[in-house]
Amino acid sequence: MSDSQLATVITAGVENLNRNNPIKEGAYSAKRLFEGSKGRVTHISFDADIELKEHATSSPILVQVPHGSIDFLVRGEPYRLDAGGMLQLPADVPHAVHSIEPSHVIVTFLPLEI
Repeated sequence: MSDSQLATVITAGVENLNRNNPIKEGAYSAKRLFEGSKGRVTHISFDADIELKEHATSSPILVQVPHGSIDFLVRGEPYRLDAGGMLQLPADVPHAVHSIEPSHVIVTFLPLEI
């Protein structure tokens, strides 16, 4: 097996995220970056002051903010995540997102059992 088969580059940085899923005026946009047997990764770009309504996921998630600032609301309680911020959430917990400024958010959906 060659070294190039040992790793998968999901994104090379914020500029790459913006090029592949740019921030759209007055909206959010989700794009799947990776899917495999051990989980999946989705990139969501948000314009400022955009809300992703309350929902829940069937798997635990890791939420990372490589650029921007969001309020991640867990059952109505806000957790501010600025650039570099990261949060873990168990499966089936209701949550919502409100973007404070144009932002990029990476959501990693984890398997129920690791």
